[in-house]
Amino acid sequence: MGVTIHYRLGQKIKYIKPTLDYAELVAKSMQNEANILNIPFEIERLGDMQLMINIGGCETLMFNFKPLDHWKSEADKNGWNYQWGTLEEYKQFDNVGEHYEKWPDQKMVWCSEFCKTQFADNIAEHKFVAELIRVVAGDCCFAVVEDEGDYYHTRNLEDAADSIEENGKIIDSIGGMLQKTGWETIKGGETKIKTKKTK
Repeated sequence: MGVTIHYRLGQKIKYIKPTLDYAELVAKSMQNEANILNIPFEIERLGDMQLMINIGGCETLMFNFKPLDHWKSEADKNGWNYQWGTLEEYKQFDNVGEHYEKWPDQKMVWCSEFCKTQFADNIAEHKFVAELIRVVAGDCCFAVVEDEGDYYHTRNLEDAADSIEENGKIIDSIGGMLQKTGWETIKGGETKIKTKKTK
């Protein structure tokens, strides 16, 4: 529970490396801004099709592109998983046939992830996550992004701050109710992010 940005992305395999190279370059420029704001910011390039970024109190922002059949085989082995569940609607785009045997670099690879920003210390963290997703999504053939904080679509940070603060209140309320029923330790929705909107 908490404000999260979900993203489903698809791109031809030959374009993933340059897309993630550019995203890594953008992340490095953001890292300088994050240092000024005292926001921890770590970048790890795990391979040509993987980039991982840790920003402040957010969950790890992960770009992990794999063929659709990989996600399906993982689900077949381990049961339903988030990635296959969200990518299943794209199975009609799975790359089969003679064309992709001749030109394997044109096969599609897919990424389906989410990044929770609820426990960020600074609203800039939500912005960094959204903008890095925008950089990668902007180069993809298929991109669906859902920002529960609305910033990705409105570019208004107050929308994200308002969502994070309100969601924190809901988490605290639910945690309080559960504690009354006997739960001893409930992590609340505590957030340092407060909206500046007047209500």
